[in-house]
Amino acid sequence: IGEARPPLAGDAILRGIRDRINFAMQSTVTVGNGESLRMADIGIEINRDGTFDLDVSKLTTALQEDPEAVRRAFGSFGSTTAAALTYVGAGSGTTPGSYEVSITQAAVRAEVTSAGFGGTYVDDGTPDFLTVTDLASSAEYQVALSNGMTLGQIIDALNTEFDQEVAQEVTSERTMYADAVATVLATDATALADLYHGAGQSSGYVAGTEVTFSGTDPDGDAIVSTFAITDPATQTLGDLRAALQSAFGSGVSASIVNGQLVVTDQNAGASQLSVAVGSDVPGNAAPFGQMQVTTTGRDDAGLLAEDAGGELRIRASSYGADGSFSVAFTAGGSSGAASLGLAAGSYSGADVAGTIGGEAATGSGNVLTADVGTAAAGLAVAVTGTQTGVLGEVSYGRGIVSSIEDLSDLLLGTEAGSIDEIVKRLDQNIDRVEDRLFDREARLEERRQDLLRQFVALEQAIARAQSQQEWIQAQISSLPQFGSGS
Repeated sequence: IGEARPPLAGDAILRGIRDRINFAMQSTVTVGNGESLRMADIGIEINRDGTFDLDVSKLTTALQEDPEAVRRAFGSFGSTTAAALTYVGAGSGTTPGSYEVSITQAAVRAEVTSAGFGGTYVDDGTPDFLTVTDLASSAEYQVALSNGMTLGQIIDALNTEFDQEVAQEVTSERTMYADAVATVLATDATALADLYHGAGQSSGYVAGTEVTFSGTDPDGDAIVSTFAITDPATQTLGDLRAALQSAFGSGVSASIVNGQLVVTDQNAGASQLSVAVGSDVPGNAAPFGQMQVTTTGRDDAGLLAEDAGGELRIRASSYGADGSFSVAFTAGGSSGAASLGLAAGSYSGADVAGTIGGEAATGSGNVLTADVGTAAAGLAVAVTGTQTGVLGEVSYGRGIVSSIEDLSDLLLGTEAGSIDEIVKRLDQNIDRVEDRLFDREARLEERRQDLLRQFVALEQAIARAQSQQEWIQAQISSLPQFGSGS
């Protein structure tokens, strides 16, 4: 009797996985300039048993002769034929090859330049305000323009403001007090029973009152929580504040500042933080009034102010529609905006537009990416300059390790040919075997019951036969006896 076969011996999918890995390791890849390379060329060779050996000296020689070719053999790579094109990257569905890049709309930065600025801002004694608004996020950046400010000072003020990130802050409409005449500002230590929101206007907290916190955290996730007041004489405003802090989590800070409830995003930048506080106190459904956004969170502007030959230029740091902005002036007294020569209004950028390999592509800023469903899907190229039409070609190649990585993604996924599929198929086989076992067990049980019925019937027949035998013997015994001489 031979040894038992391993459970997966001869499995077709496993054989296919092994063969695909071996094929990937032994395939030929194009490494640029029309040259091709195999793993054996750099010292990696397969043995009869399917394992691989590394010839260190051969690999060292290959690295010395053409390190870039070796790098490309191990990973994906791209190149372009024009200075205006730069390879950015590719997707898992990009087919290796060369693709023509044709541009119908060059990328544009949003910008505006003053005209006729005399070198200093001319105004009265009250500063004016220059407001630049990021049209994509609606974030505002504002600087004061004072009489006599030079171009350098205006540029420094603008760039400092553009670089400043701000944390979002939400503040209660009402100011809370610790006395009935509203002269002492409430603090964390103020008992809820002693809390007022104006002269003679008690917050009305009693045992059994429920306070509700709701809103969204900085990431936009909904928050709903409650705080139960059981003893307003001992529970404090600090206890209520701490409950709100706990509800919204460590991403925000809650504090009492000058009698007002203030909730602040812990991180500077754009935020979705919103807060509402309610209660079931009759006539005081909003015990803190409206919770208002008093400081809007914002990221850095992505804008730059610079000297353009003695004129003020404001421009987006990046190409595309997302860099669009507007400029507005607010006079402090009489307006000095005319002395600056910067026109108020909106200034828009444009995304690059065109095709890759003659098929649809989508522009974002100055990066053009081939659309899903095309041969070059996911292939991205950065385009500089203002030229339109056919600019050149972008080429994409995939090294052996990149191919193996894609194969690994397939094996670890859920599609046909994956390990998950093997497990599912084995589970199905087990289910079928179990079903057959259950069926056989059912049939065996049915046969056992049939034999048991036959056995019982046989026992009953034997019992009847014995009974009849005894009756016959009794009858025979009761017959008269006749002697031989009568």
